[in-house]
Amino acid sequence: MKRLARGLHRHYDIAESSMGYWRVQIEIEDEHGSLGELAVEKLAHTYEEQASIRHAIQHTLDGFWVFFDGVKRCYVDEDPSYERWRDWLRANMSTRT
Repeated sequence: MKRLARGLHRHYDIAESSMGYWRVQIEIEDEHGSLGELAVEKLAHTYEEQASIRHAIQHTLDGFWVFFDGVKRCYVDEDPSYERWRDWLRANMSTRT
């Protein structure tokens, strides 16, 4: 999360005051990382329960990949289909900084 926050701040000129989400994520990153393992250890006693938790974790990770792929296509690749989102963010960020 630290690398992501630094990159967003540095490469996209996002004001420090707009980085609250990422600061919170950095603070709880260690706790987040162990939740899946803890859930399996404490709550999943059968193979079906363990599989269900693994599925939920994979579903969450897939969502992150989709999100970050979209960010890359929008801001790194500057895919034309994302133009309205780039315009919206730029307009809103300039009014908040």
